[in-house]
Amino acid sequence: MKGYGWIKGVLLLLGVFLLVGQAGISFGAHDTMINPLAGAGGAYPQNPSEEYQVSVDRYLLNFSAFQYMEQGGNWWVKAVVTVKDKTNGEPYKGPLRVVVLKKSLLEEKEVFERPFDAPFENRYITYASFNREGRFVVRVFFDDDRTAEFSLTVGSPGGSLMLIGTLTFVLLTVVFLVYRKKTRKKTIEVPAG
Repeated sequence: MKGYGWIKGVLLLLGVFLLVGQAGISFGAHDTMINPLAGAGGAYPQNPSEEYQVSVDRYLLNFSAFQYMEQGGNWWVKAVVTVKDKTNGEPYKGPLRVVVLKKSLLEEKEVFERPFDAPFENRYITYASFNREGRFVVRVFFDDDRTAEFSLTVGSPGGSLMLIGTLTFVLLTVVFLVYRKKTRKKTIEVPAG
């Protein structure tokens, strides 16, 4: 069987290419299952901007947010919630309500609410348009009295710490200038001579 070693090499190389190609196809199919509209019209990205998982009693909730900015400056967000019973692995198929709240230093204001009677393909999907960047809270109400909370950052908002820092700097500058003015008035000028 001398002289046929090159055939074994070609077959081995072909097998490696097939395996690598299958892994790529499988990965792409997985992304499409999680986010079926990914890349449709160049809109939603493949990877979520935020992902969280939380356990509430016997349920496991997954939250994923996909977002992109339109040319007009509006942010489009697709939020996906899945709920699974941890005891048997079955998806929760009952009613669910998603409430999005605007978060600020002093209060939370409701932006919108989306009720669901049942999931679509075991997922509760919410689409929303935001006219500016910001920090939000997503509250999920399900199974009568159960609640889960997730944070949602739309875009890249400036931090509230930056605002506090700026206000502190302005306040300290004003205090310094007032103090300097008072100390100058207290100095006594003695004429020369």
